[in-house]
Amino acid sequence: MVKLISDTSTNFQTRGYNSSFVTMMLERPQKSQADNVVNKDDNKIKKYTLPAGLLAGGGVLVYLGLMRPGKSKLFNMHIRNHIFNMEKKVHEFVAFIRNSIDDISGESTTYINNYKAAHHINPVEYSSSLKVFRRAEKVAEAQDLAFEAITSRTNFGMDDIQNFSSMYNTIKNSSLLSIGQKKAQAKTAIGENVKVNLPKNLAKNMDLVEEGENQLITMQNALSEQLDGIEATRMGIASRQLHSQMAQAITESRRLQYQAKENVINTAFYQTKKLLNLPEEFGPSYLNVPKVSDFDEKLAYMELRPINVPPRLKEIYEDNNFFRIAIEHDFTDLPEREVVNIFYSSSADNNLKDLGYLIDRLRLRQAILKTKNNDRKSVYDVMIPKLEYLSARLNDFGKRELLTRCGTDFDKMTVSERKNTLKGIYDIASRLGFESISHMDAVLAKESSNYSGMNIRNYMEIFRNNPDIYFF
Repeated sequence: MVKLISDTSTNFQTRGYNSSFVTMMLERPQKSQADNVVNKDDNKIKKYTLPAGLLAGGGVLVYLGLMRPGKSKLFNMHIRNHIFNMEKKVHEFVAFIRNSIDDISGESTTYINNYKAAHHINPVEYSSSLKVFRRAEKVAEAQDLAFEAITSRTNFGMDDIQNFSSMYNTIKNSSLLSIGQKKAQAKTAIGENVKVNLPKNLAKNMDLVEEGENQLITMQNALSEQLDGIEATRMGIASRQLHSQMAQAITESRRLQYQAKENVINTAFYQTKKLLNLPEEFGPSYLNVPKVSDFDEKLAYMELRPINVPPRLKEIYEDNNFFRIAIEHDFTDLPEREVVNIFYSSSADNNLKDLGYLIDRLRLRQAILKTKNNDRKSVYDVMIPKLEYLSARLNDFGKRELLTRCGTDFDKMTVSERKNTLKGIYDIASRLGFESISHMDAVLAKESSNYSGMNIRNYMEIFRNNPDIYFF
C-alpha cells in the first residue's frame, strides 16, 4: 500500500523500490488558506498529474521489461539502484528542511510566547484596586495611574510588527544559506546517478545504456525542480503560520487592553457615583460616539480657541496626542484637510477609542469638582466639549474613508492589489479603534446598509482566519 511522505522517519533499507519512489514523487505541497485570500476564483479542484520524474523512472523499467525481456532483470536492478540513490537524496533534503523549520519555529515561538507574557494582561487586574478608595479624588487618581500602567504593558503598534518581522527574517535568512548549500549538494548527488555503468555481461547493449541515461536525465531534471518546490512550499507555509500566530497575539493584546481600560472607567464611574451620591444616569459615554450634527447649534457659543490648563492636568495627559491638540489648536475654523491630518497623526496605540476614554476620564474629574462648587466654571467645561467636537469630526471622516476603501471591487483586483487594499483598510480601522478586521466587519455590518452589500464581505472569512495578511 502506498504511503504518502510525512514527517515521520523512513527506513530506506526495508522499503520496496516501487513503494518508496512513488510515495516520494507523489508528495504534494500543502495549501494554506492564506493562499486563497489573493485568488478567490481559484476554487476549482486542481487536477494533479504524475511528475515527470515518476514517468521517467517508471519508463526506464517498463521500456526495458517490454523491449529486452531477456536482459531486463539485471539491468532493472542496476537502474533501480540509481533511482533509489536519487530518491534518497530528496528524502534527506526534506528531512533537512524539516529540521531547519523546527529551528526557526522554535525561536519564533519563544518570541511570541514572551510577547504574550509581557502584553497579555488580566483585564480586571487594574480595575479591582479602585474599589478600595473612600474618596472620589483618590478614585480619579487611581484611574489615571491604571491607564498609565495598562498602556505601558500593552502598546501594540507598528514596532511590535516590525520587531517580529526583523527577528524572523534574521533567523530565516541564516537557515536559507544552509538550505541552499544542502540543496546544491543534493542536486549534485542526483546528477552523479545519471551515468549508467553496466556490468561486463551487459556492456555490449549500448542502446540500453543510452535509453537508460536519457530517462534518468529526465528524472534528474524533474527531481531538481521538485527540490526547489519543496523549499519554497514548506518555508512559505511555516512563515505564514508563524506570522499568523504573531498577528493573533497582537490582536489579543489589543482586545485585552480595551477591555482593561473599559473596566477601569466603568469601575471608576460606579465608585464615584456611589461615593458622591450622583444621579443614576451618571456613567461613561465612550460607547456613544458624538455626531457632527450634534454640534450644529452648540458651535455658536462653544469655546474653540486654544486654552490654558493647570500644570498638574497637563502633566497627567501630556502624552496624549488628542489632549495636546485640543489645548493648542483653534477649532473656530476646522477645515477638512486639518481633520485629515489629525486623523492620520493618530495611531493604533492612541486611536479614536482612546479619545473616547480620555473624554470620560475628564468627565469624571469634572463631576468630582462640581460637587465641591457647582457654580464654578472650570477648564473641563471648555475642554470636554472641544474634545467631543474633535471626536465627532474625526470619526465622521474616518468612517467615510473606511467605507470608501471597503467599497472597492475586490473581485476585480489582482493578488497584490487585494493585499495592499486590505492593509490600507486595516490602517484606517486601527486608527478608529477596531481591534481587527473581523471586529470592523461586525460593527460596520450593523451600522451601514451600504457595507452589507459590498463584496469585501465575500472574503471576510479568509481575512478573519489569516490576520497575518493585513499585519505583515
